[in-house]
Amino acid sequence: MFASAADSNNTGPTFSRKRLGLVLRAVPFSAGYLILQTFLLSGLICAQKEKSYDLSDLEGAWWSDLENPTADFAIIGNEIWLDSDSNLRSCSVVDGDTLVYDLGPGVGEVRRRIVSLKDNKLVLEDLLEDQGVRTTYERVR
Repeated sequence: MFASAADSNNTGPTFSRKRLGLVLRAVPFSAGYLILQTFLLSGLICAQKEKSYDLSDLEGAWWSDLENPTADFAIIGNEIWLDSDSNLRSCSVVDGDTLVYDLGPGVGEVRRRIVSLKDNKLVLEDLLEDQGVRTTYERVR
């Protein structure tokens, strides 16, 4: 499409440097260029990372049902206490939005995505066993 010294025998269409410069200068004003700019900007906005959490954001006792006498779990420092077995286990937040803790041999690692945390309401989504199941918890400090 563009002529060069090596293609001097090519009889196809050629563009001079002057004509190429005019074409390239005209591109920013075309509708296609505006659509491309809009697409790229919207991609950058969507690519921004959502809120990132750490264990200090999650500290406290969390209930899925405030009528129950005991919390479902509590986070103290870098440990999690689970009502299901009344044991303290180490835990962490990975990738800024995934709570991870290990239930030991035979059961293994648990991963729950932090969907939202506002004031004293936390929504966690199970990423392994009950994938996609979301549970809402309330915190009492």
